[in-house]
Amino acid sequence: MLEDWGTGGNLVVAVLQPLLLAGVLTASTAGAAAGFEPQWPVGAGFVVAGLLWVGSICLYARIGPLGLSCLLLLFVFVGTIIVSATGVMSERGVRTTCVVTGIDKQTRTVTTYGSQNQAPSTTTETYYVHALDCAAPQVTSITSGGHVAEVGGSADIDYDPEGQLGPMPAGLTDSHDTLRFWVYVALGAAVLLRVIGVLWEWYDPWL
Repeated sequence: MLEDWGTGGNLVVAVLQPLLLAGVLTASTAGAAAGFEPQWPVGAGFVVAGLLWVGSICLYARIGPLGLSCLLLLFVFVGTIIVSATGVMSERGVRTTCVVTGIDKQTRTVTTYGSQNQAPSTTTETYYVHALDCAAPQVTSITSGGHVAEVGGSADIDYDPEGQLGPMPAGLTDSHDTLRFWVYVALGAAVLLRVIGVLWEWYDPWL
């Protein structure tokens, strides 16, 4: 009986934790885009979302489905932030045509520490700061993970007239509906895998 109650609790957590993660991220990103004051609740929301993702690893479930669901939730984490930003930009963003006058390639080294028995892993992230000459003079640069255009080339850039969001390529804004669809798919798949993992751990005919 106690085992059944434990399984039921795990199932509730398996379903609600990813939904809460996506909800907190959506609210925090919307608050940031709206210039919510004071700013600490917005920052606290991102911290809570991060803790929810870390906590998702601790679910009592079969490791295979749980591991896959954690990867999907990482995609949901990043995707929700991007989708929320592109949604705001779709509603109030202004599009301008820009010429790229310079590109500054920059790198950042990120070190991730595991448990005491694991050596830290180091990854290098590359991003590009584009200097722009735009029809809208308030847009002077944009940072992205790839080239928006080569030097001398033109690109359509969306910017937030309220100044709460940084400029983004027009193509990213236009992909809002597609990105949102795949975030929903990943979120649903993560929940399903977590439920499968819990049920598999509870009833394993080979044990």
